[in-house]
Amino acid sequence: MAFSEFECARYLKMMEQCVEAIRPPQAIRAQIDFVAEIDNQSLMLYELSSSFSRDGSTQRYPVAKITYVKTKKHWVLYGMRASGKWMKHSTHTLLELAIGTLQADPDSNFFG
Repeated sequence: MAFSEFECARYLKMMEQCVEAIRPPQAIRAQIDFVAEIDNQSLMLYELSSSFSRDGSTQRYPVAKITYVKTKKHWVLYGMRASGKWMKHSTHTLLELAIGTLQADPDSNFFG
């Protein structure tokens, strides 16, 4: 079951604050940037990167996913591995803690 409208607005606002904290300087945002979206029970963080081709297209690469597990009432933070598979990073009781771990990136799993 997806989030309610109220939850979507609240969670998206929290993720957008996270994105603002990790965004690169304005001068290079045309080459690389981040965006957050909601997908069912997950909050997704994508890296937007300009293509090296001449068409000026932008590529989206998944960086992190925070999923709410309703039965256990906790948030699970996942990182995208080079293999293209999601790796469980940590479990948190509050979304704020999961976002804080994502921003801090203590093991350099998300932003290198």
